[in-house]
Amino acid sequence: MKRKNDSFFYLCLLFSLVFLGSVLSINRSWAAGGTPVSVYAEGAYTDSDLAVYVYADIPSPMALISMGIKVNYDSTKLTVGSMEKNEGVWYFGTSSHKYPYVDPEDTGNSVIILGGKLDTSNPTAGVTGNRVLLGKIVFNRSESGDPGSNPEDYFGISVELGKGGTYANFVDTDGNELDDGVTFSAIVRERGDANIDHVITNLDMFKVKDLIIQDTYSVFADCNDDGVITNLDMFCVKDKI
Repeated sequence: MKRKNDSFFYLCLLFSLVFLGSVLSINRSWAAGGTPVSVYAEGAYTDSDLAVYVYADIPSPMALISMGIKVNYDSTKLTVGSMEKNEGVWYFGTSSHKYPYVDPEDTGNSVIILGGKLDTSNPTAGVTGNRVLLGKIVFNRSESGDPGSNPEDYFGISVELGKGGTYANFVDTDGNELDDGVTFSAIVRERGDANIDHVITNLDMFKVKDLIIQDTYSVFADCNDDGVITNLDMFCVKDKI
């Protein structure tokens, strides 16, 4: 049920956005020599599905107040089962009361994910860091062919700017549009191919062990698809060898 003060909150939020936009006054030039934002998709497939996680490396001291990506896919082989944005990071409001931005959109051959960060308790604080999750998409496979040595091409998975034209997708806290400097890449492998070398061997078990020690999630190593990397994934990889 909508609370009575929600409308007031949204009005305040709109005012904050307009105010922040006027303060930052988006600069549409990219400073040459700066380290660009790196956006990369990591996808793992099974006989029935393909899960794609999209991350960004945002080098310090840079921090973003907005992001926008488009994940392309081959609609003859895939349909969207679910799509979500990392609302824990990209939100309006406060850390205890978060309002997500617009929901992801499936266009029929791509998924557009847009996000903003405006913490009303600290309006100029942005998002920074490595492996910052932007969003996750789970596709259902409509065929069972062998993806071969180039699964990215087979499934048509690639990443680009969310919107073109005058729309500013990636903007930092200084008001600079970074779209021209963002780099994109995508890697797709079979689930269990933890070291992404196109084959599942004992080396993948060692990679899973390393990720457990590092407490780092990887969809490639999440062999049993339970959302965490544990010894169970080592057993799962062993069964696939």
